[in-house]
Amino acid sequence: MREDAPCKNCFHKDKNDDFFHVSEECLSLLRKAKHVIVGVSGGADSMALLHYLYSLSKKGNNLGFNFKIIVAHVNHLLRGDESFRDENFVRKVCEKLDVRLEILRENVKEKSKEEKKGIEETARLVRYDFFYKLCKKNKSSLIATAHTLTDAIETMFLNLTRGSGLSGLCGIPEYRDKVIRPLISITKQDTENYCKVNNIDYVYDSSNGSLEYKRNLIRHRVLPVLKDVNPRYEQAFGRTFRLLKEDSKCLDFLAKEELKKSKVDGKVYDLNTLKILPKAILSRCMRVVVSDFLRKNCENYDFMPEYLQINLIMDYIKKGRGTLTIAKGVYIKIFDDNLTIFKSENVSNKNKEHSFSVPIADLLTHPQDKFIISVVDFENFRKGHDLRNFSKKILDYDLIPKGSVFRSRDSGDVVSLPFRNVKKTIKKFFNEEKVPTDKRYSLALIANKNNVFWIEDIGTVSDCFVDESVTKKILYIERRN
Repeated sequence: MREDAPCKNCFHKDKNDDFFHVSEECLSLLRKAKHVIVGVSGGADSMALLHYLYSLSKKGNNLGFNFKIIVAHVNHLLRGDESFRDENFVRKVCEKLDVRLEILRENVKEKSKEEKKGIEETARLVRYDFFYKLCKKNKSSLIATAHTLTDAIETMFLNLTRGSGLSGLCGIPEYRDKVIRPLISITKQDTENYCKVNNIDYVYDSSNGSLEYKRNLIRHRVLPVLKDVNPRYEQAFGRTFRLLKEDSKCLDFLAKEELKKSKVDGKVYDLNTLKILPKAILSRCMRVVVSDFLRKNCENYDFMPEYLQINLIMDYIKKGRGTLTIAKGVYIKIFDDNLTIFKSENVSNKNKEHSFSVPIADLLTHPQDKFIISVVDFENFRKGHDLRNFSKKILDYDLIPKGSVFRSRDSGDVVSLPFRNVKKTIKKFFNEEKVPTDKRYSLALIANKNNVFWIEDIGTVSDCFVDESVTKKILYIERRN
């Protein structure tokens, strides 16, 4: 056997090579799994991974493995007949091995147009969404993808061209959340050698030769030059990745120690403690806060905060206020000397949960479970009450336009501010008034069509102000305790 050829059933090239085979961490995770969802495209990398994991599963209890393989294949419908050729190839392999196969067909090109994202990014998101859904359906599952050291180098260059920090220069993580990448320490050439030694068939994706994709530009234009400089550049990069990951772990440790000092409770951090941290540690703190929260609270987690998001958070920390959307339904709010990260239900769910609309006439003739509502003679009311304590709960009843309703927030709502002669969307108005994001859909309003006159906890905002010299009747509204 040639010196650079792998041994059967393992990926190392020889006993002295220091970047050789599947790590003990990955093997430990595999020993705990009952199902392993293997992403299989049909190419050399994924076929080598499938063969290796299949071999482990068959050796079973002798080595402490007791998992069943579920092959997941995504047909992106990008290459016509070739896409279906790959799908049929994977199907026949699974039939031969007698392993379960799950197939997803998704028109990635159309989806990328709809979501205004690149084809490569859309395809990746589609794949991981599919993998995580399968993972959720099957208990004690892991997701195994066939990323190699070569892929990690390509990713590092892509990140570098976008302007990446340390984490982006570490390549692709070997494991994160439920995803493991057992081949991340070996090259594409190693997987092809493994397939050759073990007589494993695989298919070739013709799009890998297209320079239309950025990754292929790096693969075909950049990496060959590096190979001319150093024929073993991949192994050199492997060592660099390990060194960078050690530095990254050290910074993570320091950041977590600082976060412990600044934590007020599980999701709230003291702003004054964070402000004095060096920028390098503070940025890492914010990455840890966001990543840990997403991992614990979001399904299908495969997301890292972007450079711009982290910079915005640090700007808000410096200013002492601001709210930022991190991901769908996930927000960071900086206010009142605290930084809070929280998850809010999506808008459609909020609308369903809090949605209500009652005409003013019905409001007065039917008791409300959650509110005390009445029309009161203003002269008698102010004799027995200090108006300063009730300014947010009353409005001039006679000035309420006909057809107005008592309701929850709706899309298109606007607030007219007569004293400033401006009109604002209710979203912008809430931002200016610093209304907590998770409260905005539960507040009651009085509005005519989309023109809002009164907002719970804020009071009258337009046209229906109480004037002590003119007002005769008031509408009194108070939420029951």
